[in-house]
Amino acid sequence: MRVCLYGLGSIGSATARALLADPDVRITGAIDVDPRKTGRGLHSLLRMRGSSDVEVTADPAATLASGPHDIVIHSTGSRLKQIVAQLEQILGAGFPCVTSCEEMAFPEAAAPGLARRLDRAARAKGVALLGAGVNPGFVMDALVLALSGATREVEHIAVERVLDPLSRRRVFQKKVGIGMTWKEANRLVSDGSMGHVGLRESAHLVARGMGWNITSVDEDVRVLCADEAPKPRSRRASHPDAPVTGLRQTLIARSGRTERIRMEMLMQAGVEGAHDAITINGHPGLNLWIQGGIPGDEATVSCLINAARHAVAPPRAGLLTVLDLPLRPSHFRSSGSSRSPADATAAG
Repeated sequence: MRVCLYGLGSIGSATARALLADPDVRITGAIDVDPRKTGRGLHSLLRMRGSSDVEVTADPAATLASGPHDIVIHSTGSRLKQIVAQLEQILGAGFPCVTSCEEMAFPEAAAPGLARRLDRAARAKGVALLGAGVNPGFVMDALVLALSGATREVEHIAVERVLDPLSRRRVFQKKVGIGMTWKEANRLVSDGSMGHVGLRESAHLVARGMGWNITSVDEDVRVLCADEAPKPRSRRASHPDAPVTGLRQTLIARSGRTERIRMEMLMQAGVEGAHDAITINGHPGLNLWIQGGIPGDEATVSCLINAARHAVAPPRAGLLTVLDLPLRPSHFRSSGSSRSPADATAAG
């Protein structure tokens, strides 16, 4: 599988390291606009042993044209409006693309007009475009729907993530307000520039998978400080200069007056009992508890690479979501391989 990497930040670099260790993958291009990265060989940039014939470039058009690429793995931003031009350039060059952009997990939720535009662009070139990652994309949506297959007559779904930001990279800590005062963090929360992106996308993915018509979605973000316990219903204002310990984000999706989905993320420094939990109210009722939670960055890299294998030979062209794909990809084989699944079974 010949992969062009677009974006070499934390996730893009981790993806590059994983791909370089895979004998079935060849990296055929690397794009990043950071002047500290451009012009450097990929191995050197990643501080890996060996040399690389792939040089990081700030020219997407030239790198995409240089080919040959089977797919582009894109990881530059979380908001669709910020990266739509990049995605259109990739599609315009005729390549399928998997992106880590959180809003691309279900782009109709954030920007339905842009979603339709990207779908048309992908269909015109006969390629697939897909948003993938661990959250959104797996733990609060795909995993939920997989678990729902073991029950029926589902009435309500609750999903909870509890994690300690101090165990994550600095970029994530900043995203939840670590190192800020309550006043600073509250201002950023109010203008929508801080907090986890993707809760709304996960809720819409779950609703579509369950066949539920969601009529309203309410999302709340609360700044947590060192002088208070993380009680969900507490509304006591903290001192403006109180140090922030994290955020609590809650989403409730309803069909009419009926609550169908509740999603909650508690991201607080020093929190005990980190976990991921899914509770499904159906017949039978189901509860899944993952002690320690699913690792964020490492799992995101796996989700991107697995999705890339799907997107090279997708079920259809256009804008896809995780609902369009199997949970697990078959091993990638080049178009020159004549070995069929039946052959593999016989050989086994």
